[in-house]
Amino acid sequence: MNYWDCIKNNRAIQMLVVSASSDKLATTMRTSTVQIVLFGVIAGDYAIYGTMTGMTSIPTCILSMLFIGTLATSLGQRKAMLIGSWGGIIMNAALAALWFFGDPTSMNNGAGGLKWGYFAIGYIVLTIICNGFQGISGNIVIPMTADCADYEVYRTGKYVPGMMGTLFSLVDKLISSFAPLLTGVAFAAIKAKAMQ
Repeated sequence: MNYWDCIKNNRAIQMLVVSASSDKLATTMRTSTVQIVLFGVIAGDYAIYGTMTGMTSIPTCILSMLFIGTLATSLGQRKAMLIGSWGGIIMNAALAALWFFGDPTSMNNGAGGLKWGYFAIGYIVLTIICNGFQGISGNIVIPMTADCADYEVYRTGKYVPGMMGTLFSLVDKLISSFAPLLTGVAFAAIKAKAMQ
């Protein structure tokens, strides 16, 4: 049994890799460089990012635990993964629309602190919900890898959990390194455009 045969014929691992990769890419695109540009340059005060992160961390953890426990046990892993993925896509689109159409400078009170307003409240609410959805899809992957190994036993009669774990880990590492590359390319394109 080789990796190519497994990738080519195991539909379960194919779908898990595609789904988990897109979720991982969306999660890791929030690099510190992007946050510096969003909060330091566009909003005008990078200290706001630290305040926002502090306000969203604990609610995000609670929401993720509630979502994972409720969805995975009542609907099953596949539906939980779909809900987490689609919820993450929708919430990231809503956050992008908020930054594009809203006024991020309204968060900056000019004295290094957070100014409450529609943008700040919208950002906090959308970030908590988005991170909750991404927490579902990010944390349900490990049990689903075991399901892919079980499918491989059904398909070939060979029990290869190590192969499934290694295969998924390889793709996970590739996607994790791909996100900063995309960010770098985007910033290089912005700089090239600005220099014209």
